[in-house]
Amino acid sequence: MTATTPPGIADIHAAAARLAGLIVETPLIESQELNKRFGGRTL
Repeated sequence: MTATTPPGIADIHAAAARLAGLIVETPLIESQELNKRFGGRTL
């Protein structure tokens, strides 16, 4: 991967491995009001 090429699946897996144990997963809260206002799903 370079600055001009998008990351490939191997790059994504490598990044996930580097971040393992460092990321705290948090719940997503959906806003029905924003969904209506913007015409799509908003988290």
